[in-house]
Amino acid sequence: MNISVLVVNLNNLEYTKNCINDLLKQDCDFGLTIVDQNSSESGTAEYFSSLPENVEFIQNYENKPLNHLWNWFVEKSQTTYVCLLNNDVRIAPNFLSSAIQ
Repeated sequence: MNISVLVVNLNNLEYTKNCINDLLKQDCDFGLTIVDQNSSESGTAEYFSSLPENVEFIQNYENKPLNHLWNWFVEKSQTTYVCLLNNDVRIAPNFLSSAIQ
């Protein structure tokens, strides 16, 4: 499948960890991009540095408007499908594949 997923984080590390863990259990292939909006929460940098190499991580040093990030991501994506997730969602292991179907 040809899917790009964006998750944006700002000081909600536990929510983000749950969301990313759910994404890493998906039953299909996809590209994952995570943008951190200059979080000040302890442990954030360490967590993001521990993610698999195939996860694209972008550190913003300013808090950009969410709709700007979504638009940027849609424009840069070269995939058929784009998924924009809030970092506080929990998803089933077949979320992406069933959404495509």
